[in-house]
Amino acid sequence: MRLIRRYANRKLYDVEKSRYISLKELGSLLSSGAKVRVEQADSGEDITLRTLARLRLVEAEETFDKVRTLPDHLRQRLEQGWSDLRLRVGSIEDRLTQLHRQVTEPLNTMVQIARKLEHLDQQIETLTQEVERLRSEGRRDDP
Repeated sequence: MRLIRRYANRKLYDVEKSRYISLKELGSLLSSGAKVRVEQADSGEDITLRTLARLRLVEAEETFDKVRTLPDHLRQRLEQGWSDLRLRVGSIEDRLTQLHRQVTEPLNTMVQIARKLEHLDQQIETLTQEVERLRSEGRRDDP
């Protein structure tokens, strides 16, 4: 799987090729059958779906630019449709982000709890061994 990192400046970095790529180049990768994972560089968050949605929107806008020669009334209806689509894509991105948080936050909490339980288990084991050691020393001291 090809790893692409997205930096805060919105640039995409192809880790395998060690270079920045454009959104169009990402589209070409996908068209060639490559499997990709896009992650936020600073957090490691998987933003593949969001990036693919943005790619499809850019591709649609490029197609829309080609039909600018349509009659005004039809072009206006198409522009309104694209505007509505952009809002919906933004809403979907927001929902995906919320869903990601709703899933990962409880999992992170569970991982932290599991680590604390492991630590407590180790402490209990250490204390149990110490109690056994003290008992065996006490038996040796008995006449």
